[in-house]
Amino acid sequence: MTYEELITQARTLIDDKRHDEAIAVCDQAIQLDPNGAAAYFHRGFSYLEKEDLDRALADCTEAIRLDPAYTKAYNIRAMLYVYKGEFEKAAADYSEVIRLDPTNAKAYCNRGCAYSEKGDYESAIADFAHALELDPRDAKTYYNRGLAYANKGDADTAIVDYTEAVRIDPAYTDAYSNRGLIHAQNGDLDKAIEDYTKTISIDPKRAWVYYNRGNAYFSKDDYDNAISDYTQAIELDSELAKAYPRQVLRRKRRP
Repeated sequence: MTYEELITQARTLIDDKRHDEAIAVCDQAIQLDPNGAAAYFHRGFSYLEKEDLDRALADCTEAIRLDPAYTKAYNIRAMLYVYKGEFEKAAADYSEVIRLDPTNAKAYCNRGCAYSEKGDYESAIADFAHALELDPRDAKTYYNRGLAYANKGDADTAIVDYTEAVRIDPAYTDAYSNRGLIHAQNGDLDKAIEDYTKTISIDPKRAWVYYNRGNAYFSKDDYDNAISDYTQAIELDSELAKAYPRQVLRRKRRP
């Protein structure tokens, strides 16, 4: 088989999630052409899917060395740096993607996320704004900008962005639950309960959302609903029993 045929075969195996076989095919391609960047990239992607991050990182780096304009390799390597907590390096790789493809909205969004992880919320918000100029219908970008605003203490603007995220994607559970947290912090418990309830209706396995809704009910002196939600939260995640409010335990023990 030719190098190109082997790469095509590797892509098919990757699509079928047969990553061990894909790696073996990429090995053959590398033996045939050690200077071909695609084989390293696809092998690196399969290593990523197998959670072998160090080998994935090495292969993406080699792909970039062989082809410095390989944007997909920069994207995957940036993702690997995020997994490793190396956010400065992740941002640098996303910057290279943006240099090569200035209209890549996802690269701006992803670099914004890397800046957020570093605590550089101003740079993050600027990147999210640029991403939205390129793709104003991306709910994920509104959500991430809302998160950045929330982390820098601008709760009102965060609510605006979370609201836009759920308008675009009505099933965006993280946006509902985070908006609920802000409503609860602002003392607007009914709105918080409404957002938590919406989250649960979409994804009924979110233990922390039951717990947070229980807290909102507890603050409204609605102890029956609070106990019900705390119980459901603990059934989903037993670790939450450690956070079970003592006031509720006292009320449960009353004759």
